[in-house]
Amino acid sequence: MRTRSSADSVGLLAIRLMLAATFIFHGAQILFGLFGGPGVQGFADRNQISSLLSWLVGAAELGGGVSMLLGFLVKVGGLAIAAVMAGAIIRVHLPNGFDIVHQGMEYALTELVFAFAVASMGAGAYSLDALLSRPRSVKTTIPEHAACPSDRNASPHE
Repeated sequence: MRTRSSADSVGLLAIRLMLAATFIFHGAQILFGLFGGPGVQGFADRNQISSLLSWLVGAAELGGGVSMLLGFLVKVGGLAIAAVMAGAIIRVHLPNGFDIVHQGMEYALTELVFAFAVASMGAGAYSLDALLSRPRSVKTTIPEHAACPSDRNASPHE
């Protein structure tokens, strides 16, 4: 097994930050109507889905974006983003083909693949996941007056 290099972790960080910006933005549009977004009901109406599903999509996008930003629980966040993008591809983009100019699946598929890649590879070294999984060293101190076991039989005159 190959050890992940610093360059690999920088690459993962770049992908995570791009996903974070995109999905925090879109999730906030759906859930809170920020940045000119439609809000939960507007998104539901526009996509002919229930308000509950609209809320779940917004929560998956915002939660997945925050996960990518922090590098925390990226397997869950990445799979949440990938699931939303799979739904978008099937419901919206697939009938339009691949080309983004014709509202095809090009961009949504790219986001799905990036999110799946991070979910399968992990967050990298520059993440909360890495920080929290580091082994913690336990420092033990031996009082100066404690004798070493090999010194117990030693003569004080040696």
